[in-house]
This record gives sequence, C-alpha cells and structure tokens, in this order.
Amino acid sequence: MTSPASVSYGGGPRIAVIGAGVIGLACALSLRRGGAEVTVYDRHPSSGEGASGRAGGMIAPAYEAARGEAGDAFFAFALQSARLWPGFASDIERLSGGSCELDLSGTIACAATPAEADGLERLALACEGRGVPVRRLSRAEALNLEPLASPDLHAALHLPGEGQTDAGRLVWRMTQAARAQGVRLVFDQPVDRVICASEFILPNGARADQVLLATGFSLQEVRFERPDGEALDAEAPRLHPVKGHMLALAPSPAAPRRVVRFGSGYAAPKGRWTLVGSTSEPGETDPAVRPEAVEALASRLFQVLPGLKGTPEVMSWTGLRPGTPDGAPVIGALAVSGVFAALGHYRNGVLLAPATGELTARLMLEGRSETVPAAFSPRRAGIRDTASHSQSDC
Repeated sequence: MTSPASVSYGGGPRIAVIGAGVIGLACALSLRRGGAEVTVYDRHPSSGEGASGRAGGMIAPAYEAARGEAGDAFFAFALQSARLWPGFASDIERLSGGSCELDLSGTIACAATPAEADGLERLALACEGRGVPVRRLSRAEALNLEPLASPDLHAALHLPGEGQTDAGRLVWRMTQAARAQGVRLVFDQPVDRVICASEFILPNGARADQVLLATGFSLQEVRFERPDGEALDAEAPRLHPVKGHMLALAPSPAAPRRVVRFGSGYAAPKGRWTLVGSTSEPGETDPAVRPEAVEALASRLFQVLPGLKGTPEVMSWTGLRPGTPDGAPVIGALAVSGVFAALGHYRNGVLLAPATGELTARLMLEGRSETVPAAFSPRRAGIRDTASHSQSDC
C-alpha cells in the first residue's frame, strides 16, 4: 500500500470510512475538505442508528474530563474540540440548510445528597486547577438560574463553558452536509471483509487507497485479508460496550432552561423533548429497555428537578457506547498499512467529533502522525491487551 500523500484519485486519495455515526461523518467531512474522494459505508439503513443517534449530545469538557479519567491529553483534546464546535456547527448548518440545535448556554450541576455535594466540590477544585470556568452557587442562585431545581439541594455549580446539541438531528444534518460536500454514502452495506492488494477492495467491489475504521461498538468485526484469503491482523482494539438507558419527556413549559447534571445523569432540554440520561452498564450487549432502569433514572431526576414530576414520558431507549479500558479514544494508524482508526469515543463522541475529524484528516492526508497524542495511540499500554499483536502489511 502506497503512502497517503502519493495516491490520488481526482486530486486526492480514495478513502473508505466504515461507520456513519458522528465520528465517521466528522472524519468524512474533514477528509473531503482536504481533497479526498470519500465514501462512507454503514451496515444500517441510515445514519445515526448506532450509538450516535441515541446519545445525549453533551458538549461538556469540564464535567467529562476534569475528573481525570483519561489524563491531561484527553482533557486538552476535549477543550480543543469544544472550542471548535461553533464553527463546526456553522459549517454543517450552511451545507445542510438546517439547524444543529447547538446550545452553549452552560450547565448547572446539582447535588441532592451530601455525598454528591462532596463530588461537586472535587469537580470544582479540578476545574479551578485546570483553569476551567466554574462558579459555586448558593441555593438562591441555583433557583434563579433554574427555577425547577429543588430548594433542598446540598450544592450546585454553574459551568458556563458547557453545551449540547440534539444528537439524532445532528447526525441527520451531518449526513446532508456530507452529501452536499460530495461524500458518497452507502447504507445497508456491511463491511465485514476488506481485501488488501495494491489497493483495498470492499465487499461491493469498490476500491480505496485508505480505510478508516469508525464503527463504534459492534459485534461485527472487519476482516482484512490478502487476495488468497490469508488473514491480516490490523491490531484493531476490541472495544467493550457500555449500555446506557435514555428517557424522553414531552416538551413542556416546565422544562429546564439549560442542561442540569445530577451525578452521572442529566436533563437536557431539546426542541422536541427533554432528554434524560443516562445509565452506565459496562459489558451489557442486550439492547432491550429495562423498565426498572428507566424508573431509577427518573427517580434520580426528580430529586433535583421535582417540577418535572407528572411530565408525560414520550419514549425510552438504550444505546451501546464504545468503551476502551482507559476511557480515551483510539486514533491512529493500525498495523495494516493504509488502515486507520477513529474508535472508542465512549460517551464523548459528540464532544470530540470536530477535533477527531481534523486530527484524522491531518494524519491520513498529510501523514502527520506526530499530531496524534500518545494517549490515543492504538499501540498504547493497556489498549493492546484487548488486541492481537502480529504485525501485518498489505
């Protein structure tokens, strides 16, 4: 397989992106802007039917990263991506002709118990230590910002740098933007086998110079093989699923003004409903909704936003988020030359989409591997335990 810079087709390399979720589409948009001929494949009938379209749409670098789950590199990347979001949304809206429903009005984080208050104080200290805007709120201040909040809160924070979007509608807008930009989209096309010769051959006979895996969690794996059928090991990490339950409440004048966080949960007012998420159930692959999980989520919500009691439930669902052992994504070149990964974004796919798209395009089109943090490498310590280790080349 030739180098990324030396293969061209209509002015740029032919790139097959496998996965039409928010990460796959963000990468496709960046690659196309860089001059590549991009085709996106997805096994579903339309985009966003995996984890992306079922997500909460949080753009929350402080709340997600300040707890130090994946280290300084992850936190810096999250902040970088959050800063890119206004321009990213503007581009998608211009190309798609519709709104992404981006809301950057900030977040209120609430504590209904003393233990949760301790957690909020740790969050506040972490934010202050990293220079992230945060303000401790009195009960009166919390109620002024969010009148639906319980008057019995033990603590509350205002995180002005946080935001959200409607993930399902975002993916739809990104799909339209990709089409408008000249990206080819092929749905109902499982890519379970890629032949590696002088170029990559996809199951539908299409040919590509490079392949990007952006599949999220899936029980289906992509097999790379030589023309004679011999398997090649790309050393792609085996992602683990983290199931999450979501609940949508009917739109109402009694909806919160902005995102309200409570522990690991949140209530996010969207144009079409108030979205409540999310449980975290590692290793679960059964997509069925468990009523007791939804009830527990609602019960936690009503502790901090009792004014939402009685709001009709529209629907509930689950998603299987793609996790990694250390909580950081996998971005970089794999062991088969010309194959790259943008995987394992877990609950931060929407947040990290703009920066992941830019980073992946620089890597694949310019060969700038030095721009990828070592913390995201497919060969980093800890991630390799979940992948095989033979080194293969097309």
